[in-house]
Amino acid sequence: MSTNNIIRISITLIIIAIVLGAFSSHYFNKVLLEKQISSINIGIRYQLFHSLSLIVICLNKKKFNKHLNKSLYLMLLGTIFFCFSIYLLNFNSYVEIPLFVLGPITPIGGVLLIFSWIVLLFSIKKLN
Repeated sequence: MSTNNIIRISITLIIIAIVLGAFSSHYFNKVLLEKQISSINIGIRYQLFHSLSLIVICLNKKKFNKHLNKSLYLMLLGTIFFCFSIYLLNFNSYVEIPLFVLGPITPIGGVLLIFSWIVLLFSIKKLN
């Protein structure tokens, strides 16, 4: 996948996060508990942060070595797993996906995000 495609996907994730943030502020309090809204807001925050990070990293790809793509894929997949599983877990009464399916996806997404940053750390080119 090209960095341009990762940027496009990241922008789409930002749009989704903004829409969810608007719903969180103005509508979710009518259908969800405060604890659920707080959890969704954590997902929104992580989604925005990591989507923006992906864009910044892609725009600076010349500063990284061949392992950059691994970091980008891990971060993208981790963001989707972590954030969207949080959303689905909090809307479980409406979506009806079994918890045993969704439950493990959130920590897997979190681990992928951690590994993405570790791989990125070792992807920085050495200065001459």
